Amino acid sequence: MGKNENILERTAAFASEHAGDDCDRLLFNAAKYPGIDMRLAVDTISGRKRLSRKLPDFAAVDGLLYPGRLCTEQCSSGACAAYKASLVQSLVPGAVVADITGGLGADACRMSRVCSRVVCFERNALLADCVRHNFKVLGRDNIEVRNEEVSQENIGLLLSASEPSLVYADPARRNSGGGRTFSIRDYEPDITAFVGDVFRHCRYFLVKISPMEDLDSVFESLPQCREIHVVSYAGECKELLLVLDRDWPVPVAGKEMQGAVERSHVAVEKRKRVAVSLSDDGITDIFGFSKEEEASASPYFLESADEIRPGMVLYVPSPAILKAGAYNLFAEKFSLTKLDVSTHLYLGRSGEDGEVSGRLCGIPGKAYGIIDVFSFDKKGIAEVSDKIKGRADVTAKNIPLSSEELARRLKIKSGGGLHVWGCRAAGKNILFLAERLQ
Repeated sequence: MGKNENILERTAAFASEHAGDDCDRLLFNAAKYPGIDMRLAVDTISGRKRLSRKLPDFAAVDGLLYPGRLCTEQCSSGACAAYKASLVQSLVPGAVVADITGGLGADACRMSRVCSRVVCFERNALLADCVRHNFKVLGRDNIEVRNEEVSQENIGLLLSASEPSLVYADPARRNSGGGRTFSIRDYEPDITAFVGDVFRHCRYFLVKISPMEDLDSVFESLPQCREIHVVSYAGECKELLLVLDRDWPVPVAGKEMQGAVERSHVAVEKRKRVAVSLSDDGITDIFGFSKEEEASASPYFLESADEIRPGMVLYVPSPAILKAGAYNLFAEKFSLTKLDVSTHLYLGRSGEDGEVSGRLCGIPGKAYGIIDVFSFDKKGIAEVSDKIKGRADVTAKNIPLSSEELARRLKIKSGGGLHVWGCRAAGKNILFLAERLQ
């Protein structure tokens, strides 16, 4: 049975009024406040603080409820939720969405702004009551919250009743014992078992999974997956979004040569990897490609480490591009020089007028101006240590040392405006000192 709406409203108001109070003291004095669910109030006070940066649209509103730590830790950030909503809108404008894993409802709330209707299934009764209450406070009257656990046994019936044009799932990446899972088939629920039922009711199945998953393995496990969106926010990969399409693969007309004869044929459209970088203001970079495009890319590789000189610009691709695997295509597309086959760092040059070759502000990632170059030996390490005088950020790439080990050898601590890179370039380990440009 759901919690009484009057209790929820009183508890929400209490949490807003006592937002600055000591939570332990509130729990100790719970008997002084009859009609208030003090545990829920305390969880709400703590949860609102956690969401102030992650989900500011929720945190800024008085009267919302957050039952327990887990729902606030596992919900999408505002930026990631907004991207998912834009993706849904591009797939099915005005969609009816069935969110079969519920949670705090950050994604459902954002999708409701661009969808005609959202049906949100949440198995936890208290969380379902609180989310229903929150959507009412937020004025999202096109979202229906149902306290149901979606399973293989009932998914067909539930989808028949909700009539979605797209199904969304954000399965738990931990098992019932709290341990991390290492395969999408071990997620809860197992979304691979839902694919057939989903496709009997709609064309699209959008699934959010861990950014730790291997993209090739995901494509292999889900033949209907036509795109994987690698989403990074605040410089960190946050999630993978799988676009499963009932009509995939899409035939594409083309021509091929058989001997000296040109024949028509039907090719299969290539699966896409889409690297997306987000900020609080929206999309900062987006880079889409296929594995075949990456395999056929022909970047220019550094021929000698001696070519690296002060004044050059070092480019570091965004975390999303690195996760998506656009190592060679990145260099080819932006006319950059790759330091080594397995060193995913790239060089540009400054011209006589100081302008950088390539588009400094148009290349997704970070740019550093190289100040000086050193040999990777005792003499070079001593020279870097002497020049830094205590503080700089340190990164090791494709050398037999971790970044932490390199920092210890250099005897420097993190901080300051400089960056020391230790990496393999044209078959040789080197050090160079740089400063951030963008």
